Amino acid sequence: MSTRVMRYRDTVAGDLVARTPVHVGALLSASGVDLPTARDGQGCVTLPGTALAGALRSTLGETGNRFDIWGGGEKTGGGRRSGSYDASRITVFDAPAPGQGYALSRTELRQNVSIDRYTGAAATGHLFTREVVPVGTRFSFRFVLESVNRSEREAAAIWIRRCLTRLVTVGVVVGAGETSGLGRVLLSTENLLWTRDDFTTPVGLAAALNVQLSTAEASEASTASWLDNLAKKGRQARENGSPLGTDVLRVTIPWRPLGPVMSKDAADGLMAAWFPLAVPSLTEDGEESKWLHLLLPGSSVKGSLRTRAEYIARVASGWRDLGAEAIEGRFGEQIKATALLPGVTELFGSPGDYPNDAPGNKGALTIHDVCSAEIIPAGQWRKVRSFKRDSLQGTAAFMGALNALNGATRERGLWFDYATRNKIDRWSGAVVDTALFSGVEPYVKPGARVWKDITIDLDLKRLRQSCGQDHERMLAALGLLLLVLRDMSEGWVPLGFGTTRGMGSIKVCEDDVTFRGELSEGTQQADWAEQAANSWPEAISHIAQGQSLANLLESNDVLDIDDAWQKRVTEAQPEKRNDDE
Repeated sequence: MSTRVMRYRDTVAGDLVARTPVHVGALLSASGVDLPTARDGQGCVTLPGTALAGALRSTLGETGNRFDIWGGGEKTGGGRRSGSYDASRITVFDAPAPGQGYALSRTELRQNVSIDRYTGAAATGHLFTREVVPVGTRFSFRFVLESVNRSEREAAAIWIRRCLTRLVTVGVVVGAGETSGLGRVLLSTENLLWTRDDFTTPVGLAAALNVQLSTAEASEASTASWLDNLAKKGRQARENGSPLGTDVLRVTIPWRPLGPVMSKDAADGLMAAWFPLAVPSLTEDGEESKWLHLLLPGSSVKGSLRTRAEYIARVASGWRDLGAEAIEGRFGEQIKATALLPGVTELFGSPGDYPNDAPGNKGALTIHDVCSAEIIPAGQWRKVRSFKRDSLQGTAAFMGALNALNGATRERGLWFDYATRNKIDRWSGAVVDTALFSGVEPYVKPGARVWKDITIDLDLKRLRQSCGQDHERMLAALGLLLLVLRDMSEGWVPLGFGTTRGMGSIKVCEDDVTFRGELSEGTQQADWAEQAANSWPEAISHIAQGQSLANLLESNDVLDIDDAWQKRVTEAQPEKRNDDE
């Protein structure tokens, strides 16, 4: 029990809004979902206070300006704690999604699969479903920060302003799947309240207890004014597009499909064996709208980019198989073996080796979900998906519903084709009996902008940490990313389902791929060694100022990046590693 006397209290309450799908995992599920989302005792989807506290602590740092907000004693240079172990001054409460308890029908189920590096097919035992909370979901957010004297109260106000500015303008990432575009929530300013209680005076105590005294006055009128200004900053941030934090390099990739591009949504027993994945959007009130968007999950796009990155690194360094024959079918060991490839683990991360107490490494790249810019009528889409494979009359009704759907979307450049496939008997050359199958595939009119841009964020701080402050390794990892983007612009990186069957081909122009970012100065450290460790390579500083991929590949900056990449490749070659060992 703490003997610390609370004299001042700050309470912040408002709504967190999901700007990307969110998944905070739970241990058990009654619905058969492999990775269910967390719920409270009433069945409401919830962001646990522990997850929110961890996100705030990671984003904003361990301490406030002049006191230890999170408790636990002072931190030494190695991250260890010394001295007394104080309790945390901040309490972050669970944030439930109010409403109807969010039954399984209100959340999205996404199928995920890992690819075996040896066979190129799905890895055994690595097909799983993940339940995610959809974009637009609101969560009731609240935290309380206590202080014992005026100095701490002033420091608390500074920290809260910094916290709220981050939550409103950029947001934080909570839960799993961050590098696949999941988990970003922003704080709405519509119902945002910041209450400052002062228990040292009768007036302040009465106000905290909601007792009306004739002498009571609003002692913190400036707080309301500051919140009004914060709301303006939030609106400006939303008008400027997706939020972008400091020390993040954003790559924006406009693209268009050259054929059917989709993420498969299997539909056993229906007229079509598969449909393109489509997800609903939510209204401002948290209710499902009458429209759907086609979706390429960030995990799917990330898988395509990683596959190409591993191929480039493997060919460049001479690691043809990484001993894959010896570890065929053991997916975890295959992924660990990619640590031999230059730049791959820095960008995409690596798994931990927990029996040997070796932590994993989170990748520096985040690939966001890619949604269609055009919308689909939800009612007509559900009608198309309602027909079962039973009779010729059902086929005619199904085609009528599909034609009605195309009538609603074709003018905007999007339509759906009912494609029939079959298997051929290798002996007779005829169609294999009972092997006729079909699916619904999306097509886009040439020149129509049906899909939104692909967005990739490169976390430069995380990249610097995973590279051990080594500027050359940072540039080498950036070089691998540039090679992947170049190959994408040349048509070597298909997306989505059926890429070995002619689907997934896309068109990307180097002139349209753009880079932008905001870098911290990194010059506030007193020690020159710390300044050097927290500075940025000159090439990265130039790229963050904004330029296209085409201009970058012809600039002098690419020479430094190429030199770093070539050096890293040489170090990673099997002969070189064997000599060093």
